[in-house]
Formats: sequence, structure tokens, C-alpha cells
Amino acid sequence: MKQAIKLYTTIRKNQFIMASLLGIFLIVFAVGSNLLFRNIPNQETDYELGPVLMVVWLIVTVIVLLNDQSRHLDTWLYTQNISRGQLFLTRVILMVVGPIIAASVIDICLTAMLEYHNISRVLMVDITAAANLFFISSVFIGIFIVIGPNWMKAAGTVFTFGAGIMVGPIFNNVLGSRVNTDTRILMVTIIAALVIFIAGYYCAINISDDTLDEAVRIRYLKWPVVIFVFVSTLTVTMSNPNRNTVGTFLAGFILPLICAAVTFGFIFKPTLKVTWDK
Repeated sequence: MKQAIKLYTTIRKNQFIMASLLGIFLIVFAVGSNLLFRNIPNQETDYELGPVLMVVWLIVTVIVLLNDQSRHLDTWLYTQNISRGQLFLTRVILMVVGPIIAASVIDICLTAMLEYHNISRVLMVDITAAANLFFISSVFIGIFIVIGPNWMKAAGTVFTFGAGIMVGPIFNNVLGSRVNTDTRILMVTIIAALVIFIAGYYCAINISDDTLDEAVRIRYLKWPVVIFVFVSTLTVTMSNPNRNTVGTFLAGFILPLICAAVTFGFIFKPTLKVTWDK
């Protein structure tokens, strides 16, 4: 494991330096803004730097992971006495957990020095952001492992999070009736992320690199992906409050059917054979 972390850090040194420079720029900007506006009445000086750093560094993570696949880096790393499981854990530690923890520590330290009276609120904001971004990262890692080509990973990520944003209020209402504290919601979020990461680890150590050209790299997940696209799109269309007539209700099935059909075509690649022979 130590060798995997050392080798991957060496290979991605330039990207880590770029991420560090971006972080330094944001830190300087936040501190400068704090010092500039702190003496101006009615100006908010707490810019919640932690969540911003987390988002920026996780965006860099997405770019690096997609670049790794485009360069077929994994295939070469496996020849360096690094297992698939070690590479998966290395990426999670360096590209997900590391940035989230580092951003939180930086934000809390700066707050303690500049706005110590806000440290409890900033701490809660950072914990909430960390839990939510940890969950979002787990979903992306799952998509990254299961989906093949990079453009399909990007499309799948946009679709999944887009559907989640549209359908989120429905599940929040259901969850809110059973979970009545922020702490429990955070625990549910973290546990769900860990479950997805564990599933991703299991998939990562069992999927061959020969499946990178497949839309869905796991055979028994092909139909669930099609069903997920249909159900999530249908939930979005049916959540429209204007669907109060039979015509608009039936029209709500058109887009889900189209999306499911397109997804089915990319995954199963059906061929139509037309012949005039009797």
C-alpha cells in the first residue's frame, strides 16, 4: 500500500502541485478579503473557505481520474506490483479523503486565527460539507468504475446528480419524517457513502481493464442501469405539479421512455437485421 501511494503521488506530482497552488490562491483571497472587510460595518467576513476548497480539489480529482483512464495508466500501474485494491484505496485516500480533511483543517485553523468567535459554526459547516461531498464522491467513484468510456462517465454523472437535485426534495420530505436531527442525517450520509465505497472496492478488484469500451462494465448491472434511467426520469417528470390531466400524465412517460431506449441502445448495442427473404 505504501508503494502504491508513493508511486501514484510521484506520477501525479504536477497535478498535486496545481491543486496546491489553487488552494493557496483561495486561501490568500479569503484571508485578504477577511482583513479588508472585517472593519467595515455590516460586512460578512466568514467566507466558509473549507467547502470551497473541498469542491475545487474534488473537481481536480475528477479531471485526474478521467485523465488516468484516457492514458491507460491503470494497466501500467498493475505491472508495478500494485493490486487493483491498492490502487483503489490509494485514489480514495489521496484524491477524496485527503482533500476533504486538508480543507477542513485549513478552514478551522484560519477561523481560529481570524474569526475565533465563529469557529463552532464553521466547524459544523465543514462537517456537513465534508459528509455531503464524501457521499457525492462515492457516487462518482461508483460511476467511474461501473461505466466505461469517459464521455459516458461524464454523461452518467451529470444525469445522476441532475436527477438527484430534481428528485431530492421528495426524498428529503420522506427522510425528514423519520430523521429529525442533523446529526442523524450526517450519519446516514456517511454510512451510505461507505457502503458505496465498499461496493466500489469490490467491483474495482474484480473488473478487467478489457471492459473499458463497454458502456456498463458489469454484466448484471446493465439492466439495473436502464431501469434507473427510466425510473429517475419518470420521477422527475411526474413530480411536475402541472400534470393534473390524463394527457399531461401520459406525456410524462415519453421522455423517460426515450432516455431508457437511448441508454438501452448504448449498453446492449442491438443490431437490426432486415431481410426480404421469405
